[in-house]
Amino acid sequence: MHMKNNIAILFGMVLSCMVCSCTNENNGKEKSDGGFRAKTGEAVRDSSISHARYFAVSECGNYTAVDVKDPWNGGAVAATYYVVYNDSVQTPSDGYKIKVPVKNIALNSCSHIGFTDMLGCIDKVIGMSSAKYVYNSNLRRRIAAGDCVDIGDSFALNFEKTATLPVEAVMVTLYNNPDKNIDRLIQTGIPVIYNVEWMEPDILGRAEWIKFFGVFYDRRQEADSIFNDICKRYEALAKKASSVEYRPSIIAGMPFKGTWYMPAGDSFMARLFETAGGSYKYAGSGGTGSLPLNLETVMADFSECDVWLGTDAASLAEIENSDARLTSFKAFMDGNVYNQRKRSTADGGNDFWETGVARPDLILQDLIRILHPGLSDDSTGTFFMEKLK
Repeated sequence: MHMKNNIAILFGMVLSCMVCSCTNENNGKEKSDGGFRAKTGEAVRDSSISHARYFAVSECGNYTAVDVKDPWNGGAVAATYYVVYNDSVQTPSDGYKIKVPVKNIALNSCSHIGFTDMLGCIDKVIGMSSAKYVYNSNLRRRIAAGDCVDIGDSFALNFEKTATLPVEAVMVTLYNNPDKNIDRLIQTGIPVIYNVEWMEPDILGRAEWIKFFGVFYDRRQEADSIFNDICKRYEALAKKASSVEYRPSIIAGMPFKGTWYMPAGDSFMARLFETAGGSYKYAGSGGTGSLPLNLETVMADFSECDVWLGTDAASLAEIENSDARLTSFKAFMDGNVYNQRKRSTADGGNDFWETGVARPDLILQDLIRILHPGLSDDSTGTFFMEKLK
Protein backbone atom coordinates (compact mmCIF):
# COMPACT_ATOMS: atom_id res chain seq x y z
CA MET A 1 0.00 0.00 0.00
CA HIS A 2 1.14 3.54 -0.52
CA MET A 3 2.28 4.70 2.89
CA LYS A 4 1.81 8.40 2.25
CA ASN A 5 -1.78 8.00 1.14
CA ASN A 6 -2.60 5.72 4.06
CA ILE A 7 -0.81 7.61 6.83
CA ALA A 8 -3.93 7.82 8.97
CA ILE A 9 -4.40 4.06 9.32
CA LEU A 10 -3.68 4.08 13.04
CA PHE A 11 -5.27 7.48 13.51
CA GLY A 12 -8.67 6.62 12.15
CA MET A 13 -8.44 6.30 8.34
CA VAL A 14 -9.41 3.02 6.75
CA LEU A 15 -6.34 0.95 6.45
CA SER A 16 -4.64 -0.56 4.63
CA CYS A 17 -7.65 -12.92 1.40
CA MET A 18 -5.63 -15.88 2.56
CA VAL A 19 -8.06 -18.73 1.51
CA CYS A 20 -6.12 -21.97 1.21
CA SER A 21 -6.35 -24.51 -1.53
CA CYS A 22 -8.18 -27.78 -1.19
CA THR A 23 -11.18 -29.50 -2.65
CA ASN A 24 -13.77 -27.55 -0.66
CA GLU A 25 -17.39 -27.01 -1.54
CA ASN A 26 -18.04 -25.00 1.63
CA ASN A 27 -21.34 -26.77 1.96
CA GLY A 28 -21.87 -25.89 5.61
CA LYS A 29 -21.91 -29.47 6.88
CA GLU A 30 -19.81 -28.32 9.82
CA LYS A 31 -20.09 -24.92 11.37
CA SER A 32 -17.92 -23.14 13.85
CA ASP A 33 -19.34 -21.27 16.83
CA GLY A 34 -17.11 -18.81 18.62
CA GLY A 35 -13.98 -20.66 17.52
CA PHE A 36 -15.12 -24.17 18.53
CA ARG A 37 -15.33 -27.05 16.09
CA ALA A 38 -18.93 -28.17 16.44
CA LYS A 39 -18.65 -31.70 15.13
CA THR A 40 -16.54 -33.50 17.70
CA GLY A 41 -16.24 -33.38 21.44
CA GLU A 42 -12.45 -33.34 21.21
CA ALA A 43 -12.16 -29.82 19.83
CA VAL A 44 -10.69 -27.35 22.30
CA ARG A 45 -10.53 -23.62 21.74
CA ASP A 46 -7.15 -21.99 22.32
CA SER A 47 -7.88 -20.06 25.50
CA SER A 48 -4.65 -18.10 25.12
CA ILE A 49 -6.36 -15.83 22.55
CA SER A 50 -7.09 -13.09 25.04
CA HIS A 51 -7.47 -9.82 23.14
CA ALA A 52 -8.06 -10.57 19.45
CA ARG A 53 -11.69 -10.72 18.37
CA TYR A 54 -11.50 -11.81 14.76
CA PHE A 55 -9.63 -15.09 14.77
CA ALA A 56 -9.82 -18.24 16.87
CA VAL A 57 -7.71 -21.39 17.14
CA SER A 58 -9.08 -24.82 18.06
CA GLU A 59 -7.20 -28.10 18.58
CA CYS A 60 -9.01 -30.96 16.90
CA GLY A 61 -6.96 -34.10 17.44
CA ASN A 62 -4.53 -34.45 14.57
CA TYR A 63 -5.23 -31.04 13.02
CA THR A 64 -5.69 -27.44 14.18
CA ALA A 65 -8.65 -25.34 13.05
CA VAL A 66 -8.19 -21.60 12.55
CA ASP A 67 -11.26 -19.43 12.03
CA VAL A 68 -11.04 -15.95 10.52
CA LYS A 69 -14.14 -13.95 11.41
CA ASP A 70 -16.05 -11.38 9.41
CA PRO A 71 -16.22 -7.99 11.20
CA TRP A 72 -18.94 -6.82 8.80
CA ASN A 73 -21.22 -9.80 9.45
CA GLY A 74 -21.47 -9.96 13.20
CA GLY A 75 -18.25 -11.94 13.59
CA ALA A 76 -19.51 -14.89 11.54
CA VAL A 77 -16.77 -17.15 10.23
CA ALA A 78 -15.41 -15.84 6.93
CA ALA A 79 -13.02 -18.75 6.35
CA THR A 80 -11.68 -21.77 8.19
CA TYR A 81 -8.22 -23.27 7.77
CA TYR A 82 -7.33 -26.79 8.84
CA VAL A 83 -3.64 -26.88 9.65
CA VAL A 84 -1.80 -30.19 9.37
CA TYR A 85 1.76 -31.50 9.43
CA ASN A 86 0.97 -34.30 7.01
CA ASP A 87 -1.08 -33.99 3.83
CA SER A 88 -2.58 -37.41 4.42
CA VAL A 89 -4.51 -36.16 7.47
CA GLN A 90 -8.23 -36.03 6.76
CA THR A 91 -9.93 -32.72 7.58
CA PRO A 92 -13.57 -31.53 7.40
CA SER A 93 -14.94 -30.34 4.08
CA ASP A 94 -16.05 -26.91 5.27
CA GLY A 95 -12.60 -25.36 5.23
CA TYR A 96 -9.20 -25.26 3.57
CA LYS A 97 -6.33 -27.57 4.42
CA ILE A 98 -2.82 -26.14 4.79
CA LYS A 99 0.33 -28.05 5.56
CA VAL A 100 2.74 -26.29 7.91
CA PRO A 101 5.23 -24.87 8.24
CA VAL A 102 4.54 -22.68 5.21
CA LYS A 103 7.96 -22.27 3.59
CA ASN A 104 7.21 -19.90 0.70
CA ILE A 105 4.64 -17.14 1.13
CA ALA A 106 3.50 -13.92 -0.53
CA LEU A 107 2.17 -10.99 1.51
CA ASN A 108 -0.09 -8.24 0.24
CA SER A 109 0.18 -5.78 3.13
CA CYS A 110 3.02 -4.04 4.94
CA SER A 111 1.18 -4.81 8.18
CA HIS A 112 2.10 -8.49 7.70
CA ILE A 113 5.83 -7.78 7.64
CA GLY A 114 6.38 -6.98 11.32
CA PHE A 115 4.74 -10.21 12.51
CA THR A 116 6.70 -12.25 9.98
CA ASP A 117 10.00 -10.62 10.95
CA MET A 118 9.43 -11.04 14.69
CA LEU A 119 8.94 -14.77 14.13
CA GLY A 120 12.18 -15.02 12.14
CA CYS A 121 10.42 -15.88 8.88
CA ILE A 122 11.35 -13.05 6.49
CA ASP A 123 13.33 -15.59 4.46
CA LYS A 124 10.02 -17.29 3.62
CA VAL A 125 8.62 -14.22 1.82
CA ILE A 126 9.00 -14.61 -1.94
CA GLY A 127 6.29 -12.16 -3.00
CA MET A 128 5.37 -8.72 -1.64
CA SER A 129 2.83 -6.11 -2.66
CA SER A 130 4.15 -2.60 -3.30
CA ALA A 131 7.69 -3.83 -2.67
CA LYS A 132 9.08 -0.33 -3.24
CA TYR A 133 7.50 0.80 0.03
CA VAL A 134 8.99 -1.90 2.24
CA TYR A 135 11.01 -0.65 5.21
CA ASN A 136 12.33 -3.93 6.66
CA SER A 137 16.02 -4.09 5.70
CA ASN A 138 16.16 -7.88 5.41
CA LEU A 139 13.15 -7.99 3.10
CA ARG A 140 14.53 -5.09 1.07
CA ARG A 141 17.73 -7.10 0.54
CA ARG A 142 15.67 -10.10 -0.64
CA ILE A 143 13.78 -7.85 -3.05
CA ALA A 144 17.01 -6.32 -4.39
CA ALA A 145 18.51 -9.80 -4.87
CA GLY A 146 15.44 -11.04 -6.76
CA ASP A 147 14.51 -13.52 -4.04
CA CYS A 148 11.23 -11.68 -3.44
CA VAL A 149 9.21 -10.20 -6.30
CA ASP A 150 6.71 -7.35 -6.39
CA ILE A 151 3.19 -8.75 -6.85
CA GLY A 152 1.46 -5.43 -7.47
CA ASP A 153 -0.48 -2.95 -5.40
CA SER A 154 -2.27 -4.14 -2.27
CA PHE A 155 -5.61 -3.17 -3.80
CA ALA A 156 -4.75 -4.40 -7.30
CA LEU A 157 -2.82 -7.64 -6.94
CA ASN A 158 -1.01 -8.74 -10.10
CA PHE A 159 -2.65 -12.09 -10.74
CA GLU A 160 -0.15 -13.30 -13.33
CA LYS A 161 2.91 -12.59 -11.19
CA THR A 162 1.35 -14.07 -8.09
CA ALA A 163 0.00 -17.17 -9.85
CA THR A 164 3.42 -18.06 -11.27
CA LEU A 165 5.23 -17.89 -7.93
CA PRO A 166 6.00 -21.23 -6.22
CA VAL A 167 4.10 -20.10 -3.12
CA GLU A 168 2.54 -22.40 -0.57
CA ALA A 169 0.27 -19.56 0.55
CA VAL A 170 -0.66 -15.96 -0.20
CA MET A 171 -1.74 -13.81 2.75
CA VAL A 172 -4.15 -11.04 1.83
CA THR A 173 -6.06 -8.45 3.81
CA LEU A 174 -9.81 -9.06 3.92
CA TYR A 175 -12.06 -6.11 3.09
CA ASN A 176 -15.81 -5.77 2.94
CA ASN A 177 -15.90 -5.98 -0.84
CA PRO A 178 -15.03 -8.62 -3.45
CA ASP A 179 -11.65 -8.74 -5.20
CA LYS A 180 -11.65 -10.39 -8.60
CA ASN A 181 -7.91 -11.12 -8.54
CA ILE A 182 -8.16 -12.87 -5.18
CA ASP A 183 -11.14 -14.85 -6.48
CA ARG A 184 -9.05 -15.91 -9.49
CA LEU A 185 -6.23 -17.09 -7.21
CA ILE A 186 -8.68 -19.19 -5.22
CA GLN A 187 -10.19 -20.65 -8.40
CA THR A 188 -6.76 -21.72 -9.64
CA GLY A 189 -6.11 -23.56 -6.37
CA ILE A 190 -3.48 -21.19 -4.99
CA PRO A 191 -3.67 -21.19 -1.19
CA VAL A 192 -5.01 -17.84 0.03
CA ILE A 193 -5.32 -16.90 3.72
CA TYR A 194 -7.47 -13.98 4.81
CA ASN A 195 -6.15 -11.56 7.41
CA VAL A 196 -8.35 -9.01 9.17
CA GLU A 197 -6.08 -7.77 11.97
CA TRP A 198 -6.61 -4.16 10.88
CA MET A 199 -10.23 -4.31 12.05
CA GLU A 200 -9.40 -5.23 15.65
CA PRO A 201 -10.79 -2.52 17.98
CA ASP A 202 -8.20 -3.30 20.68
CA ILE A 203 -4.59 -2.39 19.89
CA LEU A 204 -3.36 -5.43 21.84
CA GLY A 205 -5.89 -7.50 19.93
CA ARG A 206 -4.22 -6.38 16.73
CA ALA A 207 -0.80 -7.32 18.10
CA GLU A 208 -2.12 -10.74 19.13
CA TRP A 209 -2.38 -11.69 15.46
CA ILE A 210 1.23 -12.75 15.81
CA LYS A 211 -0.33 -15.99 17.10
CA PHE A 212 -2.23 -16.29 13.81
CA PHE A 213 1.04 -16.02 11.89
CA GLY A 214 2.64 -18.40 14.37
CA VAL A 215 0.22 -21.17 13.41
CA PHE A 216 1.08 -21.03 9.70
CA TYR A 217 4.82 -20.55 10.21
CA ASP A 218 4.76 -23.28 12.89
CA ARG A 219 6.13 -20.82 15.44
CA ARG A 220 3.29 -20.99 17.94
CA GLN A 221 5.39 -21.17 21.09
CA GLU A 222 7.54 -18.25 19.95
CA ALA A 223 4.44 -16.22 19.07
CA ASP A 224 2.92 -16.82 22.52
CA SER A 225 6.13 -15.75 24.24
CA ILE A 226 6.55 -12.61 22.12
CA PHE A 227 2.96 -11.51 22.68
CA ASN A 228 3.15 -12.13 26.42
CA ASP A 229 6.26 -9.95 26.62
CA ILE A 230 4.56 -7.19 24.61
CA CYS A 231 1.56 -7.26 26.95
CA LYS A 232 3.77 -7.04 30.04
CA ARG A 233 5.67 -4.05 28.66
CA TYR A 234 2.45 -2.36 27.53
CA GLU A 235 0.76 -2.85 30.90
CA ALA A 236 3.83 -1.59 32.80
CA LEU A 237 3.91 1.55 30.67
CA ALA A 238 0.17 2.09 31.08
CA LYS A 239 0.49 1.78 34.85
CA LYS A 240 3.29 4.34 34.90
CA ALA A 241 1.27 6.83 32.83
CA SER A 242 -1.85 6.35 34.96
CA SER A 243 -0.23 8.26 37.80
CA VAL A 244 0.10 11.58 35.96
CA GLU A 245 -1.94 14.56 37.10
CA TYR A 246 -1.42 16.86 34.12
CA ARG A 247 -2.76 15.48 30.83
CA PRO A 248 -1.67 17.41 27.71
CA SER A 249 -4.44 17.85 25.14
CA ILE A 250 -3.96 16.12 21.78
CA ILE A 251 -4.88 16.76 18.16
CA ALA A 252 -4.18 14.02 15.60
CA GLY A 253 -3.71 13.75 11.86
CA MET A 254 -3.88 16.31 9.05
CA PRO A 255 -6.35 17.33 6.36
CA PHE A 256 -6.54 14.84 3.49
CA LYS A 257 -8.12 16.14 0.29
CA GLY A 258 -10.12 18.67 2.24
CA THR A 259 -11.22 16.34 5.05
CA TRP A 260 -9.58 15.89 8.44
CA TYR A 261 -10.00 12.33 9.67
CA MET A 262 -9.90 12.29 13.47
CA PRO A 263 -9.94 9.12 15.60
CA ALA A 264 -13.45 8.28 16.79
CA GLY A 265 -13.98 8.22 20.53
CA ASP A 266 -13.81 4.46 21.01
CA SER A 267 -11.05 3.81 18.47
CA PHE A 268 -7.88 2.20 19.74
CA MET A 269 -5.92 5.38 18.99
CA ALA A 270 -8.27 7.47 21.12
CA ARG A 271 -7.88 4.93 23.90
CA LEU A 272 -4.12 4.94 23.41
CA PHE A 273 -3.97 8.71 23.84
CA GLU A 274 -5.75 8.36 27.17
CA THR A 275 -3.57 5.40 28.23
CA ALA A 276 -0.45 7.46 27.53
CA GLY A 277 -1.63 10.22 29.86
CA GLY A 278 -3.09 12.53 27.27
CA SER A 279 -6.43 14.30 26.97
CA TYR A 280 -8.43 13.80 23.77
CA LYS A 281 -11.57 15.86 23.31
CA TYR A 282 -13.53 13.15 21.51
CA ALA A 283 -12.54 10.33 23.87
CA GLY A 284 -15.50 8.12 24.74
CA SER A 285 -17.78 9.85 22.24
CA GLY A 286 -18.50 6.57 20.44
CA GLY A 287 -17.40 4.95 17.21
CA THR A 288 -14.32 2.86 16.49
CA GLY A 289 -13.32 4.22 13.10
CA SER A 290 -12.68 7.79 12.04
CA LEU A 291 -14.60 11.04 12.13
CA PRO A 292 -14.52 12.99 8.85
CA LEU A 293 -14.36 16.65 9.86
CA ASN A 294 -13.94 19.94 8.08
CA LEU A 295 -11.17 22.31 9.03
CA GLU A 296 -13.54 24.76 10.69
CA THR A 297 -14.72 22.10 13.16
CA VAL A 298 -11.17 21.02 13.92
CA MET A 299 -10.06 24.58 14.52
CA ALA A 300 -12.96 25.17 16.88
CA ASP A 301 -12.31 22.00 18.90
CA PHE A 302 -8.55 21.53 18.72
CA SER A 303 -6.75 24.79 17.94
CA GLU A 304 -5.62 25.16 21.57
CA CYS A 305 -4.29 21.61 21.95
CA ASP A 306 -0.86 21.16 23.47
CA VAL A 307 0.48 18.41 21.21
CA TRP A 308 -0.12 17.59 17.55
CA LEU A 309 0.46 13.93 16.63
CA GLY A 310 0.32 11.84 13.48
CA THR A 311 0.98 14.49 10.87
CA ASP A 312 2.06 13.42 7.41
CA ALA A 313 4.58 16.22 7.12
CA ALA A 314 8.36 16.22 7.28
CA SER A 315 8.68 19.78 8.57
CA LEU A 316 6.74 22.69 10.02
CA ALA A 317 7.29 24.53 6.74
CA GLU A 318 5.54 21.74 4.86
CA ILE A 319 2.48 22.15 7.08
CA GLU A 320 2.50 25.90 6.55
CA ASN A 321 2.78 25.47 2.79
CA SER A 322 -0.13 23.03 2.75
CA ASP A 323 -2.49 25.49 4.48
CA ALA A 324 -1.39 28.68 6.24
CA ARG A 325 -4.37 28.45 8.60
CA LEU A 326 -2.73 25.47 10.31
CA THR A 327 0.00 27.72 11.68
CA SER A 328 -2.54 29.24 14.09
CA PHE A 329 -2.75 26.01 16.08
CA LYS A 330 -1.15 26.35 19.52
CA ALA A 331 0.81 23.11 19.07
CA PHE A 332 2.28 24.46 15.82
CA MET A 333 3.28 27.77 17.38
CA ASP A 334 4.86 25.95 20.34
CA GLY A 335 6.69 23.53 18.06
CA ASN A 336 5.00 20.46 19.55
CA VAL A 337 4.21 18.73 16.24
CA TYR A 338 5.14 15.12 15.50
CA ASN A 339 4.97 12.66 12.66
CA GLN A 340 5.67 8.91 12.75
CA ARG A 341 8.36 8.86 10.08
CA LYS A 342 11.49 8.52 12.18
CA ARG A 343 12.07 5.04 10.75
CA SER A 344 11.40 5.50 7.06
CA THR A 345 13.07 5.18 3.67
CA ALA A 346 13.51 7.65 0.86
CA ASP A 347 11.07 5.59 -1.22
CA GLY A 348 8.28 5.94 1.33
CA GLY A 349 8.72 2.80 3.41
CA ASN A 350 7.77 3.34 7.05
CA ASP A 351 8.37 0.99 9.95
CA PHE A 352 5.41 2.50 11.79
CA TRP A 353 3.17 0.49 9.45
CA GLU A 354 5.29 -2.67 9.80
CA THR A 355 6.77 -3.13 13.28
CA GLY A 356 4.33 -0.63 14.76
CA VAL A 357 1.34 -2.83 14.02
CA ALA A 358 2.85 -5.68 16.02
CA ARG A 359 4.45 -3.56 18.77
CA PRO A 360 1.85 -1.32 20.44
CA ASP A 361 4.13 -1.13 23.46
CA LEU A 362 6.64 0.85 21.38
CA ILE A 363 3.92 3.23 20.20
CA LEU A 364 2.71 3.73 23.76
CA GLN A 365 6.31 4.29 24.85
CA ASP A 366 6.71 6.99 22.20
CA LEU A 367 3.51 8.73 23.26
CA ILE A 368 4.52 8.75 26.93
CA ARG A 369 7.95 10.15 26.07
CA ILE A 370 6.28 12.93 24.09
CA LEU A 371 3.51 13.73 26.56
CA HIS A 372 5.42 13.09 29.80
CA PRO A 373 9.18 13.09 29.16
CA GLY A 374 9.82 13.14 32.90
CA LEU A 375 8.43 9.60 33.19
CA SER A 376 11.09 8.12 30.93
CA ASP A 377 14.03 6.51 32.70
CA ASP A 378 16.38 6.63 29.71
CA SER A 379 17.47 9.04 27.02
CA THR A 380 17.04 6.89 23.94
CA GLY A 381 14.26 9.09 22.63
CA THR A 382 11.26 8.03 20.58
CA PHE A 383 11.25 4.98 18.31
CA PHE A 384 8.73 5.79 15.56
CA MET A 385 7.80 9.42 16.13
CA GLU A 386 9.85 12.56 15.56
CA LYS A 387 9.34 16.22 16.29
CA LEU A 388 9.03 18.46 13.26
CA LYS A 389 11.48 21.32 12.81
